[in-house]
Amino acid sequence: MSLSAIKSGVAVHLNNYLLPHRQKVLQSKKLGELVRYAYTHVDFYRERWDRAGVKPETIQSTLDLEKLPIIRRDDIQRTSSAKLVSKKRVPDDLVTRSTGGATGKPVTVYSSRQALEHETVVWLRSWAKCGLRTIDRQATIRDLDIDVHYVDKPQWFQRLGFFRIQYLDLYEQPADLIRKLAQARPHILRGPPSILEVIAKQ
Repeated sequence: MSLSAIKSGVAVHLNNYLLPHRQKVLQSKKLGELVRYAYTHVDFYRERWDRAGVKPETIQSTLDLEKLPIIRRDDIQRTSSAKLVSKKRVPDDLVTRSTGGATGKPVTVYSSRQALEHETVVWLRSWAKCGLRTIDRQATIRDLDIDVHYVDKPQWFQRLGFFRIQYLDLYEQPADLIRKLAQARPHILRGPPSILEVIAKQ
């Protein structure tokens, strides 16, 4: 994990302790930056907003979000990656992730490695507030075919033994998952509720 990702995570942490009016000011500022970036560099959003007559300067605060046209799952699925990815990014350099596809065809999401690092810091902060310790072992049950990069690319601190996560394939038989969990002895178990329910009833 890079120093910039850690700094970004610290910034998110500190922002939660700002006074409410300062939070709203910062929220509006960040929202404006996000909208301007999307309009300038992402064809998908610029085309949608142009058709709706919405310009970046129209969005001044969260109250203006209702002016943006609704984007549905099918809209994203029918759009090529060239239009979804920022012009400042090279698609081949991005990490491809997919939703679980519970409602049908999965949605492909493109993330930069910096964004994934930032996401990791934010999640670690949330878990820490819930009692997670640096030495706790985690087991996460997920679709490894879709999210294989989680398994192949452990963070440097995980290789040192901190915030260790063992990934298990949700398509394995419950008996096999239980056997592996017994061997791993995790302090924390995460996974789809339906799978956790099956395991709990074994």
